[in-house]
Amino acid sequence: MVAPAAPASRPFSPPAWAIVAGAWTVFGVMHGIVWSLSAPQPWAAWRWAMPTALAVAWGWALLTPLVFRLTRWVAPSRVGWARSIGAHALAALGCAAGITWWRRLVLAAFSEWAPESYLPVLLYWLDVWLFVYASLVVMGHALAVRRRYVDRTVRAHLLEAQLSRAQLQYLELQLQPHFLFNALNAISELAHEAPHAAERMLRRLHALLAISLERSGRDEVTLDEELAALEPYLDIQRARFSDWLEVGVAVPASLRRALVPHLILQPLVENAIRHGLSVRQGAGKVVVRAERKGERLVLWVEDDGIGLRRGERSRDGVPRQGIGLRNASERLRQLYGAGHRFELREAAMGGVTVELEIPYREGDPPAAQRPGLPPGASAIGAAPLDDPASWRTGEFATRLPSLSRLALQPPDDATTGAGPAPEWQPSGSFRAATRESAGASPAGGSGATGGD
Repeated sequence: MVAPAAPASRPFSPPAWAIVAGAWTVFGVMHGIVWSLSAPQPWAAWRWAMPTALAVAWGWALLTPLVFRLTRWVAPSRVGWARSIGAHALAALGCAAGITWWRRLVLAAFSEWAPESYLPVLLYWLDVWLFVYASLVVMGHALAVRRRYVDRTVRAHLLEAQLSRAQLQYLELQLQPHFLFNALNAISELAHEAPHAAERMLRRLHALLAISLERSGRDEVTLDEELAALEPYLDIQRARFSDWLEVGVAVPASLRRALVPHLILQPLVENAIRHGLSVRQGAGKVVVRAERKGERLVLWVEDDGIGLRRGERSRDGVPRQGIGLRNASERLRQLYGAGHRFELREAAMGGVTVELEIPYREGDPPAAQRPGLPPGASAIGAAPLDDPASWRTGEFATRLPSLSRLALQPPDDATTGAGPAPEWQPSGSFRAATRESAGASPAGGSGATGGD
């Protein structure tokens, strides 16, 4: 993690100049009014009192940024109290001498009498000028303290944002090996019994990793992109379980541009398949739904599996165990804080429902071709998913069909030329049984031919 650079010194910006000039102008006008009213002939004094008061005020306006800068340069924390007091004392006397000279010059130009002697006037106004200078020093010190506070606050926010980003990246990196382990474990079950199906699953895994690499560094993607990234994973699971697994997606077209966390659905669907369906003997179903409720987006991942077991749910509904669910919960907390809801509960008709609620925001639709796309994903534009030749060349289409069209079937004899196709059993362990050829006898006998 790279610490943010130290904030650069800020120049005296035009808005600050405007504030200083305006404040001193108001002070000069008030001084001129009081000075005129205190004269024996107020209307006659107006002609020289107001210009002189404004000239003195504008002189202090020119000196104000210099005093502020000197206050930062000779702060006691930098040069010590003795040098700081000495520098300010000399600067205060210099400002008093300069303002007194400037006042005598303007007053002589607008009044009808000869200017007074310089030294008596300086001594007469010295306490006033020293008070004004001290006020500017206090104000400059207050501004410096505020500036340091703002700098620390900004730096703390930057560090907090960098920490949050690093935690999100860690969670994504934690999720990827977890998914790879499960996917490769599923592929290993097919490697010897159905090598062509295993090869196809590897191509699906390649597509999923290419999509993940393409979107690395993005905390959020559109729901359409998230569903597209989910399809290769579902294809892998369909290859494992054949017709035993049914997946439905009910997402309105109007919500396809909604922003969701990157790879948030895959661990939820994986949890439903692995813990809810794979341990039961029978067909199962997983449904992904989305709905907008005002300014909130609600996602559901539901299964009709065995339901929650002891220890899988905490008192607040947030899962305690499982890398995928725990990772998803932590990523949501990092991205949305208290603005999200993540709940794991028993479904009404059996199984488990994972409900996710986040703020609704729309993103730009994904471009057909992004710059910087990984070579393994950019050069594969139009290869058909079911073309066996594409499985062996590594050219795999990133434009995946909809979930309703994805229905993997075992490779048939005409396609693979590898002998009888395996019979796909509805079990989590995927055991392939050889079909009996036509006219063959049951196990243990030789059929009609053997009886002759």
